[in-house]
Amino acid sequence: MDKRLPILILVTLAAIFFYGRIDYSSSPFANMDLKYYRLMADASPSVSLEAPRPFSYRLLGPYLAGLTGDRSITGFLLLTIFSSLAMVICLYFLFVSMGISRSSTFLALIILVLNKHLFGISNWNIFQVKDTLSLALVAMMFLALRHDRRIIFCVTLAAGAAAGELALLMIPVLFLYDFHTGRLPGDWKNPIIAVLPALIVFTVIRLVIPPVGGLSLFEAAIHYGGKLRYPMTWFGLLLNPFIPLTFLPLIFFRETGRFVRKNPDIALFFILVLVSAFFGSNNERLMAPASISFFALIAVILDRPDMGGKMVRTMILAAGLLSSLHHAIARFPLPERKYTIILSAGSFLVVSIVLTAREIHKRVRSS
Repeated sequence: MDKRLPILILVTLAAIFFYGRIDYSSSPFANMDLKYYRLMADASPSVSLEAPRPFSYRLLGPYLAGLTGDRSITGFLLLTIFSSLAMVICLYFLFVSMGISRSSTFLALIILVLNKHLFGISNWNIFQVKDTLSLALVAMMFLALRHDRRIIFCVTLAAGAAAGELALLMIPVLFLYDFHTGRLPGDWKNPIIAVLPALIVFTVIRLVIPPVGGLSLFEAAIHYGGKLRYPMTWFGLLLNPFIPLTFLPLIFFRETGRFVRKNPDIALFFILVLVSAFFGSNNERLMAPASISFFALIAVILDRPDMGGKMVRTMILAAGLLSSLHHAIARFPLPERKYTIILSAGSFLVVSIVLTAREIHKRVRSS
């Protein structure tokens, strides 16, 4: 058995512990979206008809959490932890199946679980269980694709359609994967059958549960689309979520280009997640699903021979640890927000400057 996997699981559990828990009963958290998910869980095993859309359509997570009773708190906690572990384990096997070394996969996933925006916030706010559950299901779907397990993909996609909207992004990903691997345009029947149950689940939920206020997808696009004209929106979508490794795909642009050509389905998923973020307001959290694509690329970059040295890996690990610290999303929070900014910006700058300098030096020497 690979000894890295149990260590990765322990590190993941430790990270979840140190992210702490949201104070869901106090202002301003008590009035956030979590109140709707709690309402849905309290109605389980029945279905709440009081929660507004789109929350009322994200049935699976709150329904499962509510089965435990205890006003659903225990259920949300257990389901969040289980989903986070499932995602990390599936990504480990996915990256290894892509030909990435186990050591590089291990380090990339350690940095992922240390990321407060892509991993931490969903474990801090356990009521956003549709995020962790959907991510775990998407990771399973990518793994099923790589191993040609279409029944598993079909079942997981259908479950994902009951958990939220994210899973449906895997439908175009499936068709692109089949086109890239030569299945299409010859065999249209296979992918259509694979996605049909999910489309039925998605449609039936919206037909059976009456909309009680809230925004439709079209209304959400109109409501939130205006944010795209603000520079801070793009900072929150493309830079801040991936600190301290944000610029690695640009620094190692050749690896990025090869990765996209070899794995267009994973690259497409990143783009689809970015587009889907236009339908909401919490930019960093909405980009969390893109961590699958981003850290697959990071693992490839870390697999370069010149990235295997202890100094480089120690620097990246230390930067990931420092940037994980936060003034709110933490069991032991930093004293003020400015310290979060200093540690995040500092770790980002050190990693970016050092690796850029190394890459420039290498190219100068080779020329």
